[in-house]
Amino acid sequence: MKNIFISLVIAGILCLSSAFAQDTGVIGVKLLKDMYSGKVFVLQTFQNSAAYEYGLKEGSEIISVNNKNVKKLNLGEVTDLIKGKEGTKVRLSVKYYREQRTIEIPRKKAKAQPKKDKYEKYWSEVVPDNIIVESLDQNILNNLNKKCFSEIIPSINYWIARKAEFKDSYDMCMLYPTTDKQQNCLAKLVKWASEKTARDIERELSYGKADQNVVKSSIYNYNKIQIRSDM
Repeated sequence: MKNIFISLVIAGILCLSSAFAQDTGVIGVKLLKDMYSGKVFVLQTFQNSAAYEYGLKEGSEIISVNNKNVKKLNLGEVTDLIKGKEGTKVRLSVKYYREQRTIEIPRKKAKAQPKKDKYEKYWSEVVPDNIIVESLDQNILNNLNKKCFSEIIPSINYWIARKAEFKDSYDMCMLYPTTDKQQNCLAKLVKWASEKTARDIERELSYGKADQNVVKSSIYNYNKIQIRSDM
């Protein structure tokens, strides 16, 4: 299942990167770009990051970085503008609903991300990398291009439902009285859930090949979405 999704990444459907030089400063954000409209949004601000500390709201649209408009830039270029020498500041023009403001955020050394808890560790073996599994901020939903909206919302809803289903099954496994029985149950759960994901993606790919003009629903459809983190 992971191999299928990796091929999609290589094909350029989804863009994500977390590489940075050792002395590079970051502000700690994950960004989303609507490739139909060119708009860039703050998908997530990492806890304890500079962006979080300076009040950059999740869901904000980024208009410019250091006075450079971002609409015509790919997301790699946007994150490269945001990153810079540790201790320097990046100037962002952002819009959240009707409020537009300029904010300067100091670049800080990237902190190690907290380790995943046991449940998240198992879930990460089932979900393809960098899929959105949380509801988007309403400001993003209000400003997405209609085509982009129709592509990603079915995917988000699918994965939210799958995660809730997986959590219920995980909790049942943890009711077993011994660690060995819990581990055996979880191994079977991950295998079953991963195979379901692979089957569903295969069906989606087959559907797309059968009808290239109309794709009514999507599990992984990110044709016009880019996601990238500066961490």
